[in-house]
Amino acid sequence: MIHLGTSRDEWQHPEEIVAALKLEAGQTVADIEAGAGAGAGAGTGYMVAHLSEAVGRNGTVIAIDAEAAMIEYLAKHLPELGPAHIVTQKVDFHDPELKRESVHGDLALDTCQSGRLTPGKCTTV
Repeated sequence: MIHLGTSRDEWQHPEEIVAALKLEAGQTVADIEAGAGAGAGAGTGYMVAHLSEAVGRNGTVIAIDAEAAMIEYLAKHLPELGPAHIVTQKVDFHDPELKRESVHGDLALDTCQSGRLTPGKCTTV
């Protein structure tokens, strides 16, 4: 896997974040984490990889980003992001374009969203 540097793991605590989402094998989860630069999104795949491990081979991670460059980067590195089916999705900065019933959970790290995340399925860690 890529982007699992120990220094980020030390302050981000990805295992605690994933545990708080209470994901199960085979589920679908969306990563709307703060991306690089001014955009918002899955960025370089740091949490995509962790979420992928959590939902496993039969699960899906929707990697959402507002920046085309990040989507292109993720698309080139899909095999390195873990066992789950990874779907990249380019969206507008202010709208993650997620249908409520399409995911079991969504992750927005260091991101201020406009209230369009899945109500009742968000956890603050």
